[in-house]
Amino acid sequence: MSMIDNKKHICLFIPTLDVGGAEAVIINIANWLVTKGIIVDLVLLRKQGAMLDRISPDVNLVSLNSNRLLTSIPKLVNYLRSRKPSVILSATTLVN
Repeated sequence: MSMIDNKKHICLFIPTLDVGGAEAVIINIANWLVTKGIIVDLVLLRKQGAMLDRISPDVNLVSLNSNRLLTSIPKLVNYLRSRKPSVILSATTLVN
């Protein structure tokens, strides 16, 4: 069994970490969850934004390297199949 099988595993999905309220909330949630021993994957369309440096090093940062949500769907499906998170939480209208 892998470590993921033994622990709760949460995926937080947001396009980027540009400055904004939803982005700040997602970062706070991710940073808090890892302090509780939960595996957290922060999945982004693109690894960019002024708030990247606020993410705990214990949060797994996953970039789909896509400029558009529509073109990222196959990459998101591959991520979900390989990592199998227990829960997915998205933020912002684009990815909801």
